Amino acid sequence: RGLHKNAFAGIDFRLSLCVAATLVLALFFLAPFLLAAAPTSWFGASLAARGCASATAGLLLYGAADSARSTGLPLRCALFLPLGILLFLGVLWRSALGALITGRIVWRGTAYSLRELKSAARAGY
Repeated sequence: RGLHKNAFAGIDFRLSLCVAATLVLALFFLAPFLLAAAPTSWFGASLAARGCASATAGLLLYGAADSARSTGLPLRCALFLPLGILLFLGVLWRSALGALITGRIVWRGTAYSLRELKSAARAGY
C-alpha cells in the first residue's frame, strides 16, 4: 500500500512508460532466468542461447549479491532478484491501473484527482 501512491507517479502517470518499464525489466531481468531454467522445448532455444542466458542470470545474481554485501544484507537475498522484479511490476501495475480506473490516488486518507496531480507535476510542484 505504501508504494501504491508513488509507483505510477514515479513514471509521470504515463501508461506508455508503465508498458516500457515492464518490457525492459522482463527482458533484462526475468528472461535470462526463464530461458536458462526452461526446457528446450518451451522456447526452442539452442544450447548456446541457453548458455548465454545462464551466464547472464549468473551475472545478475552476482550483481545482486554484491549489492546485498555492500548494504549488509545476507548474500542469499540475491536469490530473490527475480521475485523482487515480479513484485515491483505488480506494484507498478496495481498503482497504474488503480489510478487510471478510479481517476485518483489516495494518500493518508485524502483522495487526489489524477488530473490535479498531473497538472501539479507539470507545474513543477
